[in-house]
Amino acid sequence: MFKDQPNGSTDEVIDFTSATGSGFNTSTDIFTFNESSMADMDYIDVAVTSADDYAISLYVNGELYAKKEDSGNATVRFITNPTDGDEFQIKFSPIAAWDASVVTLTAVTASFVVTPLTTPVNIATASTSATQTYTADVVISDQMPEQKISDFIGSLVRAFNLVIVPTGNGKYDIEPLDDWYAEGSTREVTEYIDTEEITIGKPSLYRRINFGYNETGAILGEQYRLQNDIGYGDLRADFAFDGEEFEVEVGFDHMLFERLDDLNNGLTTINVGKSITRELEPYIGSPLIFYVPAALRGTDAFSYIDMNDSENRKTDFWLVGNVNSDDSATVTKTLNFGTEVDPYLLQGFATGLYNTYWKDYITDLYDRKRRVFQYSGQLPLGLMLALKINDKLTIGERNYIINQMKLNLTTGEAQLELLNDV
Repeated sequence: MFKDQPNGSTDEVIDFTSATGSGFNTSTDIFTFNESSMADMDYIDVAVTSADDYAISLYVNGELYAKKEDSGNATVRFITNPTDGDEFQIKFSPIAAWDASVVTLTAVTASFVVTPLTTPVNIATASTSATQTYTADVVISDQMPEQKISDFIGSLVRAFNLVIVPTGNGKYDIEPLDDWYAEGSTREVTEYIDTEEITIGKPSLYRRINFGYNETGAILGEQYRLQNDIGYGDLRADFAFDGEEFEVEVGFDHMLFERLDDLNNGLTTINVGKSITRELEPYIGSPLIFYVPAALRGTDAFSYIDMNDSENRKTDFWLVGNVNSDDSATVTKTLNFGTEVDPYLLQGFATGLYNTYWKDYITDLYDRKRRVFQYSGQLPLGLMLALKINDKLTIGERNYIINQMKLNLTTGEAQLELLNDV
């Protein structure tokens, strides 16, 4: 699956059927540490009876704590330092995901041990009563790179310039910035604003704007970055200002795909992403997002040899890439920030993330007419309650976008930082 990678196979829970002491639940195969009644726990011994090679894993609160390999009849020890309420679970798997041999555990005994001074004392002991054989199912989700949901959503927000609006308990609307502004209202507020006292200034401008994915270690993407001093799909611009840098960092890898070439018949319809390093070692990296614009059937074929030395030939497969169509005439979106040559369609497309989702925001920021206005006023309570941050305010003959506002619901006092609508 992924040679020499820790998540190459899916660990399977050892089914314990009897237990002594306290803290072990044979229904869930979970041992729960209770600090007040158990004082301390120094280690867990897992005694295995087997004729095979195997890996024993200890999970704490659902996360992999340690994984150790052994062979035959052996005792695997895990040193622990638990806190109150920690939950422990013991699992097993083959040492290598590509190992065709079956792993069978004839018997397993787990001892949860305290060592006051020099004498070991078992808090609990759990044992199996039947032989258990590893089920060699491939769980695809276990082979994927891990990423927190908040990091996944955050990366989408940064890549597509999205706005998150809470709509209820645990519910949100997520939409592009331009669409969110389009949903706002235009409100005439001239009569409530002090137009005599105004502060006008220029916005702070950035000396560099940089849009980028993770620095991938995949072979083609890394070679591209080393040759061009910028990653494939990334975008950068420098300006003659003394401001800070504007960084949009997306927590995904970005795959530089390759369209396979048949030396006898020219380009095929097969687009591949090579998850290997420049040293030809396996590479997982961070998660990546992609388009699946077409299902290809019968046009070309590829084959692989399985563990039984049998050929598996495939003629039906999905086209995966960074553009949303397999026809250059109908491409409307790409996952590149700038204009890059797509390796499948062999031409560049200007409908990247910057032009589609970021251009209006950035060009307005650098517009020569853009100014920052500081106003104060006295707003009616009804208007203050109805006002939304994506509303536009009309003062005199000019429309403004709300940059910041401070409202006092008791006194009606309002401090507004506005941007002229350019």
